[in-house]
Amino acid sequence: MYAHPTDKLRSQGYFDSRNIRDHQLNHELASIRTFIHETRVEILAYIRNQKLGNPTLPIELIVSLRDEGPVLPDETHFPKHAEQFYTLRHPITYQRVRMLSCLVDFYDVQYQNWQVSGDDADHCETYTDEAEGGAY
Repeated sequence: MYAHPTDKLRSQGYFDSRNIRDHQLNHELASIRTFIHETRVEILAYIRNQKLGNPTLPIELIVSLRDEGPVLPDETHFPKHAEQFYTLRHPITYQRVRMLSCLVDFYDVQYQNWQVSGDDADHCETYTDEAEGGAY
């Protein structure tokens, strides 16, 4: 039986559209697998950090889930151990204020009012919530 040339074009178009759709599905599955893997890593880091008994043991970086996918913070602005993290409750040095500011910005933490006390107050800015008219 003789096949009409347009039949061949139609079937080729069908295969092309299927290949495109298969590629899109493979990309979506890879994205889902990446999300699941990164979520698992985040949960394990969170659990490990929660169970940390010695404050000088290293803590794990926690990813931030963004539209472009999971992102890790800059290691230079992330506390190396729990003791260093706890010092951020009272950011009395410029280095602590900078680290805390970077973490707040990276994790998009909402805050009301920060102030630096002590000798570093002359060298650091006071950070306030933008809604209150402050600037970051």
